[in-house]
Amino acid sequence: MRITRLPGFTILTVFALILTGVTAVNIFTIQPIILPLFIVLSIFVLVAMIQVYFRDVHRQTKTSIALSVWRTDGIAVIFGAVITYALHGHTVFDVVLATGLVGIGAALIMRRVQVPIYCGAFVGMSSPMLLGWGPFLLASLLASILFVIAKDLYNGYGGKLGTIAFAGAFIAGFIYRSPFLEGGRFSVRESVWILVISVVAAVLTYVMSIRLRQGPVLGSAFMGFYLGAVLMFFPAVPAVLPVVAIGATFVGMSNMARLPHEGYVALGGVLFALLFIFSAPYFNGAGGKLGTIAFISSLSIAACHTTINHFMNAPKKHA
Repeated sequence: MRITRLPGFTILTVFALILTGVTAVNIFTIQPIILPLFIVLSIFVLVAMIQVYFRDVHRQTKTSIALSVWRTDGIAVIFGAVITYALHGHTVFDVVLATGLVGIGAALIMRRVQVPIYCGAFVGMSSPMLLGWGPFLLASLLASILFVIAKDLYNGYGGKLGTIAFAGAFIAGFIYRSPFLEGGRFSVRESVWILVISVVAAVLTYVMSIRLRQGPVLGSAFMGFYLGAVLMFFPAVPAVLPVVAIGATFVGMSNMARLPHEGYVALGGVLFALLFIFSAPYFNGAGGKLGTIAFISSLSIAACHTTINHFMNAPKKHA
């Protein structure tokens, strides 16, 4: 079965731009001094999107997807979503531990479908206060469809799976007219903690995934689960840190073609922290928001890397 790549590209791009845009508005409102920096980083996001369009869409407008992929991957996304949603909604596991546990289980037991299951887990991170079972199942179905049609797009960028989940949750919430949960602001102390944990989680995930060759799903899920569990034993640190930790691991899911070494991943962690802090008032309760933040971060830093390489390797003119 051949399908066009443009719809999948458009959906992922639009939802990344939506979150980038509202974050820019909030920065302009409460901290305009850093807006120029954020604008530069946003330009790199656009550069990456244009690069992906010409590489993955313009040159090959259609892609072939077997019907078996629709069945296996689509069902796996819904399975991961339902298990995660049920775990944090009806057991002692919170949303971070539930997501990590599902990802670890998928990576160790169901390796062939570990990626769609982990994508579904991000849908399952949605709050029951935003999406009850009906809207949640719709979000899972939408994410499963988007996962399949976007299979050959934005590969290697951390956070892609979360953006798929966010699109499904956002659209389902819109259809059911579910208001997003309220968010707040962070103090300077909390912001420093968020920055530190973001960098640590992103880099450790990348090391486990790439250097230790455990793969992005196990790297992210294990580090998210481990850091989330450890941080819960320190009541003096901000309560939001386990969520920050698992979110930042999604930056570390990037491959070496996008973020070639830990230095770039650390920069991605810094940008993740910035986006997390200033997007706090928006879209809370929607599964995949953390992944979308990581996606924006990965796109920006990857484009920064390719731009630097382009100028460093450009032929020099001799007088």
